[in-house]
Amino acid sequence: MSWCTRSIRRLVLAAVVSATAVAASPAAPAHAGPILLPFQGFGGMVIDAAHDRLFVSGGTGHDQIAVYDLAGTWVKTFTNMPGASDMVVHRGVLYAALFDGGAIGRIDTASLTRMKRVGLRTLSAPRYLAIAAGRIWVSTCTAGVVASFATDGTDLVLESGFGTVSNDCWDLESTPAKPRVIFAGETYGGPTSLVKLKAATDGSLTNLLEVSDPGLDGSDSVDDMAIRHDGAQVMLACGAPYYVEAFSTASFGSQRTWPTGPYPVAVDVSSDDAQVAAGAWAPGGPDVFVFPFRGQTPTFSYDFNSGSEQLADGGLLFGPDAATLYAVSGSFDTGDETLHLLDPNAA
Repeated sequence: MSWCTRSIRRLVLAAVVSATAVAASPAAPAHAGPILLPFQGFGGMVIDAAHDRLFVSGGTGHDQIAVYDLAGTWVKTFTNMPGASDMVVHRGVLYAALFDGGAIGRIDTASLTRMKRVGLRTLSAPRYLAIAAGRIWVSTCTAGVVASFATDGTDLVLESGFGTVSNDCWDLESTPAKPRVIFAGETYGGPTSLVKLKAATDGSLTNLLEVSDPGLDGSDSVDDMAIRHDGAQVMLACGAPYYVEAFSTASFGSQRTWPTGPYPVAVDVSSDDAQVAAGAWAPGGPDVFVFPFRGQTPTFSYDFNSGSEQLADGGLLFGPDAATLYAVSGSFDTGDETLHLLDPNAA
């Protein structure tokens, strides 16, 4: 999200809070009630279902990763994880982009013990991660540089040949259904670009497809991305237009939209690809929506019931069985971040 977009949202928030009453909240969250996170920021969430773990990172300016079980019970908090942002899990290892630490942190997800960091004093502002071709790929906030290393933490390659230059970071997404492909979306300013890359085991990337300003009405900077588990579509949540949009991974042609109102900031897809969760920075209405993948009418919506509490960018994540939707909200009044466990199948 660009600083311009963030400032506009704050102005809209102030106007809405002062001029409107707060709407009633719908069905109560499933499982645990709202959980106050131990940091006032948000970087990302990831699940290791094999070990019943949910990891939540504090983002830039914070140095913690909080660990919960999938029912929302606190397990452990790791400190000295400076700027922990995007995270991925591969074969029992959590990889965390340490934006402020210039490295990739690693945690054994079974024993919850630290492992040796990768790229210390070598990587600059790592932000987004993806897994492809047996490697971990790292998007850094240094003119679009994408680095990578082997999953055992060796063979760090700093220059992949990614030829597109950006003033900010590129969000990365991948799926086991396309094991040698990475999708990248530009996160700064607008219009955005959407790129399909072929990943190689030697750490190089080949540009397969690139579209500028994709979509029915174009696309502003990318706030969040998701990809169907079957690899058929990639989804974007951008500051504008006011819907989440799905694109064919073969051509980047627009295939579906899900309306959220202003401003879309989060998207995720259930493990069976049957449901899409879409979220908006919406001080005047519902914050979270769940749609059938092939429908435009939400089957579930949720309002944080506070004009000053809004969904975090990238703050939605389906549980492994789609019975729980994890959502993170932030308060402009207190600065607190809160984890919500929602039932996406509630009437």
